[in-house]
Amino acid sequence: VCLEPKRTDFVEMLLHHVVTVFVTIYSYWRGFSRVAVIIMLLLDPADVPLHLAKCCNYVSKASGVNTKKYWGCLADVLFAIFGIMFFITRLVMYGYVVW
Repeated sequence: VCLEPKRTDFVEMLLHHVVTVFVTIYSYWRGFSRVAVIIMLLLDPADVPLHLAKCCNYVSKASGVNTKKYWGCLADVLFAIFGIMFFITRLVMYGYVVW
């Protein structure tokens, strides 16, 4: 927590995470855990390539000239995978499940 420098959207992201934890706990208390699990299974997988791309970007900025291009390219590929997964899981599948 708070390992990165503070960004302009720090308060919004903190509020987002607090609300997410509250909604998860509330759904468990109200007996909607099956719904919460389905939503989390749909929304969370896209975050994996996003965070990997972020890590590759950090390594690219910290590495030498020889490997900088490799890590930057890998970050771009992972971000493209994130975009595809985001579209499929959050825009297509989530809408289908919720509807």
